[in-house]
Amino acid sequence: MTQQNIENLIELLDLQPQTDTGNDDFAFGNYVEFPRASQIDPDLIPAVLDALRVPLPFAGAVTAVSLRWLPTLSSITRILVLGALGEPSVSTTSEGEFLLTFPTLDARSEETLELVDHLLPTALYEHDLPSSHQYWQPDPEDLNGDPDDELFDLYRLRPVSLGTLIDELEALRAMFETTQEPTVQKAILLACFSLVESFTRQRALLNAPRFPASPQVEQLVLDLLRREVQDDGRRNRVVKALEPEKTWETKIPEWQLRNALAHDIGAVLIGGGEVSYEDASRTVQTRATDKLFHDLIGYANSNLA
Repeated sequence: MTQQNIENLIELLDLQPQTDTGNDDFAFGNYVEFPRASQIDPDLIPAVLDALRVPLPFAGAVTAVSLRWLPTLSSITRILVLGALGEPSVSTTSEGEFLLTFPTLDARSEETLELVDHLLPTALYEHDLPSSHQYWQPDPEDLNGDPDDELFDLYRLRPVSLGTLIDELEALRAMFETTQEPTVQKAILLACFSLVESFTRQRALLNAPRFPASPQVEQLVLDLLRREVQDDGRRNRVVKALEPEKTWETKIPEWQLRNALAHDIGAVLIGGGEVSYEDASRTVQTRATDKLFHDLIGYANSNLA
């Protein structure tokens, strides 16, 4: 989902952000919990599906061309959509154009509610929320200040090398393999994600000098970059724009696992060489831990060199 889609859903469902805090009341950030489909006003279901980019034709007959989004869906989503649509009846206009009507399509049907539950996330956390719903906002008393200034200067003065990043990831993997304590293992995995995220931010910030030699332009771009690199998705787009000759991944591998570890580490299960967690659609995902290390190190070598 795009940030605008998320914004539309939050507004449509009148959801209020809550703040995720630790035992010492430290604020990790905001999160928004989404309701189950059965808890949503049926009159809102068509608009919810529109925001989820699955615009089912509740209003009446449509042309086949208006369903061109259907083949772009994942196989599971497509099956659920077809179940909600039901069998179409076909008619023609006076101009000879085919029209499809879905007589059993109903916002209250079990099939439609199952589709909504499949598409609607359980919850979204700080870095996945639109900026207007995030906990960490610019200081209104210091709009010209920037929380990334010190970090940016540190990266410029003492940039971390890719070799250092890989060495630290390998060291964490060795630590992971020498302990059987699940809590320690989960903390090590989260540390790996944090290292890769931090290094990706460094790459985005350090590419700013590629711009033309204009102090005004450079300063403007730096101000924008410092804000953009705080979000995972936008940070990768920044790096991609600055180095168009490289093929960049759109996401650090298994980012939903990182979110699960950061926001509810107890809900992540680990053992027998595997880690299990629920993704945003409440589907249990299981990954081999050795593959997680392999993918994170591979991501760094392929995309951050």
